[in-house]
Amino acid sequence: DVDEKRDLRWSMAVVSDDGKQVVAATRAADNEDRWFVLVSADGTSKILDHIHDEAWVRDPSYMGWLPDNRRFWFGAEQDGWAHLYTVDVTAETPAAKAVTTGKWEVSDADLSPDRTRFYISSTEVHAGERHLYTVSVDGGARTKLSSRTGATGGVAAPDPGARGGPA
Repeated sequence: DVDEKRDLRWSMAVVSDDGKQVVAATRAADNEDRWFVLVSADGTSKILDHIHDEAWVRDPSYMGWLPDNRRFWFGAEQDGWAHLYTVDVTAETPAAKAVTTGKWEVSDADLSPDRTRFYISSTEVHAGERHLYTVSVDGGARTKLSSRTGATGGVAAPDPGARGGPA
């Protein structure tokens, strides 16, 4: 047996709002493994989440920080379906917590301007359709926002009046 080194590809780091936490995704060049890694200012690191799939790890590209600056949110196929997860980066042993679950996929996610819920696009109704929903950052029941057959998209836009801007 030859112990071969694996090439890894790192994403751009995602910095928490308070600037104290940094998470980067890294994946093996063979696309069989993906890790989310917390990198601290002192040079230490901690694996927050790892997925292995001998066929192919397909990760959705949505991720970010919740306002508490301790929970990182991301898309992953933990159970074979693309869903939304959070992980507490301050936990001794971090474990991904599902925000959404089911035999359907979240194709996109964005944090609402007030940062209390996610806007998600999913295939919950049918694999060939995309509908918009909201769900609390803590998970639970979803509220469906779209109703037309087909694919519906959207972008969470900040309310200019909420930050002292023009209303």
